[in-house]
Amino acid sequence: MNRFAWIVCNAFLNKAGSGKKTALVRFLPGPQQDLIRKILVTEKNPLETSYHKDRLLQTVHYTWFTTFLRTLPEADVGIFLSCFPENTKKNLQDAILYSRPSLDLTECAKKYITSILYENIVQANPDVLPIELLPSCDLNIILELTTSELYLLIEYLGIHDLAVEMKQIIDTTLIKKIQASISPEKEDYLKKLSQKKEPVIFKRMELHKWDGKPDTLKKVIIHRGINRLAKAAHAEETSLSWYISRMLSVQDAGSFLGLCKPLNHPSASTLLIEQILEIIPLIKPKSSKGDV
Repeated sequence: MNRFAWIVCNAFLNKAGSGKKTALVRFLPGPQQDLIRKILVTEKNPLETSYHKDRLLQTVHYTWFTTFLRTLPEADVGIFLSCFPENTKKNLQDAILYSRPSLDLTECAKKYITSILYENIVQANPDVLPIELLPSCDLNIILELTTSELYLLIEYLGIHDLAVEMKQIIDTTLIKKIQASISPEKEDYLKKLSQKKEPVIFKRMELHKWDGKPDTLKKVIIHRGINRLAKAAHAEETSLSWYISRMLSVQDAGSFLGLCKPLNHPSASTLLIEQILEIIPLIKPKSSKGDV
């Protein structure tokens, strides 16, 4: 059984009372008895919680579905596309070069197709907890963001590294070129950060090697932001990191999960979480809902 199944099993055993639970657990093999004793006790009762698989489809980046959709007969692709939000559907159609219209499904059919898509995403990670059972933590708010909002959050996090770098650049021409390559909002945020001491510093960005192209600078900033997000998420339940990674493109998710490592800094995660919580109010009103 996977982790979620054991949590549900433990909840059923708890309903029997401690005495009966102890007696019943004795019928399990030794390793499974140990597993039951160590199993996570979720804040919500798993037997009384409603689970919404379609919620995952609202946030997963479209690149996680392209390979699966390409394996389907062309006649079936439209059926599966019908379950996605409009923006995700459009991105998928462009990615797999599919021009036929999607189909209108009954609620029953949509629920069935959604369950197939859900299993396709989680099958390689069976121990991931349902979103509804994640332990409470400040970073859970990230799961309420759209993909575009998440990437905006990442860019603002990366500006923290840029602010540190700018203080070490003496070439005024390079400084002006950097400022001209970011949006006015991010430049304002950069100026705000330049007046503070950055509490969590990573290695230099080495912008003296930058080719001068705005897109290249944006990629560097995004990579730095992903690093900060990963270091903040590392201290939380691993399922949260998994959900965040699925909100990113397949390529960026690989970077994120690879960077989910602890820092030799006693309060680094706390400080990075604070930065995230300060940025979210800046970006939340700026992106439209349903953009995945």
